[in-house]
Amino acid sequence: MRLVLLYGPHDIRIYQTDKPKPASKKETLIKVRACGICSTDLRFFEGTRKPATYPITLGHEIAGETVSESQRGSQKLMVALGRVSCGQCEYCRTGLSNLCAHSSFVASGFGEYAIYPTSNLVQVPEFIPANVACLAEPVGCCINGLQKLSLNEKSEVMIIGDGSICMIFTQLLNLKGVKHIHVIGHHNERLELCHKFGATSTTNTRNVGLADRISHLSLRNAFDVVIVAAGNLAAYFDGLRILSKRGRLLAFSSIYPEERIPVDFDGLRRNEYSIVGSYECAKEHVKSALALMKKGDIQLKPIITHVYELDELENAFSLILQRRAIKVVINP
Repeated sequence: MRLVLLYGPHDIRIYQTDKPKPASKKETLIKVRACGICSTDLRFFEGTRKPATYPITLGHEIAGETVSESQRGSQKLMVALGRVSCGQCEYCRTGLSNLCAHSSFVASGFGEYAIYPTSNLVQVPEFIPANVACLAEPVGCCINGLQKLSLNEKSEVMIIGDGSICMIFTQLLNLKGVKHIHVIGHHNERLELCHKFGATSTTNTRNVGLADRISHLSLRNAFDVVIVAAGNLAAYFDGLRILSKRGRLLAFSSIYPEERIPVDFDGLRRNEYSIVGSYECAKEHVKSALALMKKGDIQLKPIITHVYELDELENAFSLILQRRAIKVVINP
């Protein structure tokens, strides 16, 4: 089988190796059919996030078919969760496996086969293709984030960032009946797609300043909810600056290299702001995502702008970094 290894920043190598074998009945061999490229993969590729040691495997937005030892067993398309939880700690016992105190992580999607704990697999409903099913994990992460917010149809929501995560959030907010969804970003074609997904207004802040845009919207110069879906420090500064009193900021996107944000704690206290973190997702969130996909309540095909084969992975990374693609899926 072919397997991609990252030996350092921009140093991707494809190796021919033996097909892995499950170590016990608690593990399952899957034939990877599709794996989405995540911003985490890009950061390792760029070198802004560094592993403890090289080489490493990448790819955790996986959809693949189960493979039986006899090769005669029925094959089922599964989504594989990368976070491997212990199942015993206080977080796991209360359904918060994404916060497991003793977890590990598996990212083996950029290879032809991979081994995953059987408990980390979720069966994909019929008629959902692998290229779409592999996005159940990022959709599940967005579902987890929205569960932390008190939303209603009158909520004024600002999403900072115009990537695939923003597009997923926009659709989920519409499903919740939110009537006022505003998006800011830097790419007109992406913002147009956000508008098609239900955004009330979109703004390219390369052309119009954030303060000017808020004034144009005739709002209270603030938003009830701000979702940071862009992994940079400026997005968090802007998000805190435009919160209404008692507003909630959802810290969704990570920043690498890690940076600390100075916070006006007296302003936070006087305005009763809430800053809420959201980290990955649990199995139930992925099941909810697949249920929405099965019903057609969320559209993911328009977000997938490119599909590449395994030996084109480096080109796929470069395309995303040049902002010429929204979501890229790899077919090993």
